[in-house]
Amino acid sequence: MRELVAIVASLDRWHPVLDSVARISLALEDDVGALLSIGVRDLRLATFPASFAALMEEIKPRLPSAPQRTARGACCTSGVTWAPRPDLSADVTCWLPQASSG
Repeated sequence: MRELVAIVASLDRWHPVLDSVARISLALEDDVGALLSIGVRDLRLATFPASFAALMEEIKPRLPSAPQRTARGACCTSGVTWAPRPDLSADVTCWLPQASSG
């Protein structure tokens, strides 16, 4: 399907496929226990937070390191200076790159 979508530059062919997948999912809703018992992966919405947490633990070693805070409250990493932007969120301080002055 991906190759076909790339050739025709349209996602229209996906609409009937997604509709069919949704209908199959709804039809199998009462059979979740049996499906899980034969090894079908549990991709229900309730499992996403734990799956996401496991993924983050798995890829954490490959993620770039977070900026290191300095005494003046700014951060520096890889030659980029970061500054706090508390105005972007009331609950979280967001760190954004500062434009270089030179």
